[in-house]
Parts: sequence; C-alpha cells; structure tokens
Amino acid sequence: MADPHDAFVKHALALEYTKLGEHAEARRLWEEVLERDPSYVGSYYHLGKLLEIMGEKALAISWYEKGMQAARLAGENEGIQ
Repeated sequence: MADPHDAFVKHALALEYTKLGEHAEARRLWEEVLERDPSYVGSYYHLGKLLEIMGEKALAISWYEKGMQAARLAGENEGIQ
C-alpha cells in the first residue's frame, strides 16, 4: 500500500485536481505537502500559480517567496538572488 503522506503522490494528485478545475482540493493537497515537507520545492510554484488563478495574488506571492527560500536552503538557488 502506498504511503498516504507521500509528497510525490499528493503533488501529482493536486496537479490532476487542478486539471479538473477542482481548485480547493488541489490547494488542500499542496498545502498538506508543504506543511509536512517544506523542502518539496516544486509544490510552492504550483500552489502559487493555483492561487493566482483563484484570484489570491498576495497569497500567491507569499508562497512564491517561501518557495525561493526553500530552494535556497535546498541548494537549488542557481539564478536566485
């Protein structure tokens, strides 16, 4: 049985919910991923884009900034100042 907390699975599921227009469920999943594993850098971008679609621009910017910080911490900061 798959781990119900697996970040990859939740991230992928959130992408599918986004494609289906089920934004609230996608948002919930990405927030769960990042709460449990703040180093899962790709989820910050997708959550930010989703929040932009949902009209929550300020919150999207906040998540992008958190993502940049997480990327720096993870050593993935090429090109990020």
